Amino acid sequence: MQQRRSPSAYKFLFACCICLLLANPVARGELVIRGETPTKPQPLPTPEPPAKVVAFNELAKNCAAYDRLVNKSGWGPVWSETFDSKTSSQWLPSADALAVPPVPEGANRPSWPKISAAVVDHREVAVMDASNIQAGYWPIGPKVRGEFAIEYVAMAQSANPCDMSIVLDGLQRGPGFQFGGYMNQRNLLWFPVPEQGPGKSVGIDLPNTALIQAGSWQKVRLECRGGLLTASVDGVVVGTRKVAPLGPHQYQPLLYVYNSQIAIDEIKIETKIPLAQAVNSEKAFTQVFGNQSHKDVEEQIDQLVELLDDPNYKVREAAGKLLGGMGALALPALKDAMENGSPEAVARAKPLYDAIAPIAVPTPATQPVGASRR
Repeated sequence: MQQRRSPSAYKFLFACCICLLLANPVARGELVIRGETPTKPQPLPTPEPPAKVVAFNELAKNCAAYDRLVNKSGWGPVWSETFDSKTSSQWLPSADALAVPPVPEGANRPSWPKISAAVVDHREVAVMDASNIQAGYWPIGPKVRGEFAIEYVAMAQSANPCDMSIVLDGLQRGPGFQFGGYMNQRNLLWFPVPEQGPGKSVGIDLPNTALIQAGSWQKVRLECRGGLLTASVDGVVVGTRKVAPLGPHQYQPLLYVYNSQIAIDEIKIETKIPLAQAVNSEKAFTQVFGNQSHKDVEEQIDQLVELLDDPNYKVREAAGKLLGGMGALALPALKDAMENGSPEAVARAKPLYDAIAPIAVPTPATQPVGASRR
């Protein structure tokens, strides 16, 4: 008597057939030549840039090479203050510094704390007293953009300190490290949110991190570098956050203290700064451009910048990409386009110029009343 297969056996055989069909390239509709291994579909080739722009590839390559030779930059201090041997006992933000919140000219400035000179622990310091005005801001140093670091050493002198913070353009208005906020209960790292509009930032808590220690000197640092916003206390990182490039906007650094008093021993601001030239600029020019004159190169750059206003969108985009990597040689032509070009040329030239141009010569935002800077 023949034994009948169970329904489960038929299901198993059916599943095996399906697997064999799926494994067969012919069954999947793929053309296979006998003896050859099937290949995966190749990605579509990247579109070639327009011929108008391709003609400037060699120029862009040479400009970038020249810039690497003569315009090297590194990380270093652009401004510092130690408050040593000052001739005045009262300090105020200079007239052209940012006041937060803005106040009419000549009006009282309730958001500006009293700044005075003192000696604490044998150190000459500036005392920032915001004990009677609640939120106190003190603009310090030059405005910054792109990559930078702001660091200061201070001691909380109040029994119940609140905030020894570094903020840019104001609390919740730009990047910032709120150290010892909310009555010294929380640390927060503030970062810009472009989609919420200019002047907006969001804070994230940094739990289980060091807070203000009244009567102790502490080093507070906020750094924006390599796509990371980093906060640290006494050299120990307490929080990081990935951030998009901050763009050309120049932020005013401010120290922020809430309803308390601190003594500040030193402040410094760091960013990318030009280094000493590695080679003679004229020798480098000849090395890179050969027999071409400066005028020849300048005229070619002018022609490339003119393509920022080309009727063809692809040409405008490709020209902008080339110019963005050419370095300082492109600055004069970009500046001319910003000043004399069409609205389209201005809109495209300005971000390119801002990204290439070095940081402006620092102008300190703190100045002793009745005394000149050393």
